[in-house]
Amino acid sequence: LIPIASRKSSDSGAESKCHDLAQLLKAQGIRAQVDDRQNYTAGWKFNWWELKGVPLRLEVGPQDMARQSCCLVRRLDGARK
Repeated sequence: LIPIASRKSSDSGAESKCHDLAQLLKAQGIRAQVDDRQNYTAGWKFNWWELKGVPLRLEVGPQDMARQSCCLVRRLDGARK
């Protein structure tokens, strides 16, 4: 799970939402990790996890928080849902 910070506001609540989602996924037996490193951009994190071979990536940003949703991206074909 990758929280996406807004350029206007450093605290969008995306990071806490990612941690909540990770706990829900872990409770269902799904491995999940929140990449909450502050010294890297979201694009760098996307690339890093793709190179590690992680098949699915969940992105949570300010717009997703407003819509109460998240973006799921598959590594093999880049399909977004």
